Amino acid sequence: MDVIIKDALFCQHSVVDVGPGQDRLVFERCTFMGGHVHVAAEIARKIFITCSFQGTAFTAQPLSPQIATDCHWQPATTEQSIPKSRLSM
Repeated sequence: MDVIIKDALFCQHSVVDVGPGQDRLVFERCTFMGGHVHVAAEIARKIFITCSFQGTAFTAQPLSPQIATDCHWQPATTEQSIPKSRLSM
């Protein structure tokens, strides 16, 4: 099955877990604001195309030309980097 997600926003506590398999998953022009992205180490195809990542943590393999093209990553803003429990009063 082919799944192409376009122009979507993934907020601070999102978790994206991409494992091996025959299915094709692509994120195109998506914005990730924090959260975690896990792309299995054995995956060697483009999954992210023209996406923007701000403070998003990558596990298993980093954001690289192996899994992404025309993407941009930047650190989280100060407000985003504060743990959620510290914001409660």
